[in-house]
Amino acid sequence: MKNEITRSIIMPVSRMTEQEMQNVIQTAKEDGNHGTYGITHVVLKEGLPIGHLSIAGIPTVLAWMHTERANYHDCHTVWDFYENKLREVSNSIIVPCMTTSPFYKHMERAGFIEMKNMAVFMKGL
Repeated sequence: MKNEITRSIIMPVSRMTEQEMQNVIQTAKEDGNHGTYGITHVVLKEGLPIGHLSIAGIPTVLAWMHTERANYHDCHTVWDFYENKLREVSNSIIVPCMTTSPFYKHMERAGFIEMKNMAVFMKGL
């Protein structure tokens, strides 16, 4: 008898029931309370959830503001602009901000929640 490798499958959320989604979220919580942000696809193995993906499920905004010439009010103008644009397509956004940025200290005041213990990685395709 061969040792068969069980492969995982990826299923779009649109094909899942509400109960199946609740199972995914509960499984993530039980596995160290991992975040469940903007899930678009679920990874299943032997019918059980082993992961999830958010493929363009939450818009990401990358911005640059001059460290000396821009101030909090300038940033607020930029935040208002992209929040109003994206509110039409999403109820959340991700905005990476370097901890060395002079604007980092304003992010929580502006309503952002720091996603602690997470690093942002980028890869060209």
